[in-house]
Amino acid sequence: MATPLTQEIEAYKALLPEIQSKHGSVWALVAHAKLVKVFDEFDQAAKYADDQFPNDQVLIRHTSEHRGIAPFIVSKA
Repeated sequence: MATPLTQEIEAYKALLPEIQSKHGSVWALVAHAKLVKVFDEFDQAAKYADDQFPNDQVLIRHTSEHRGIAPFIVSKA
């Protein structure tokens, strides 16, 4: 059985070509196996995720392979 994070990662991988073609180099927020929104800055994505999905596990990834890994953030309910 896949974990929620694994499901979000797999959804992101499947969505990545479409995200890149439509939005280019951005931070993508994936929740419930769907692209929610894209952002220019990581902190914008993190704030939006915290506001809109306070009790859900979400994935925020940058569409560029050359970008550094985002910091790990835990939101406490």
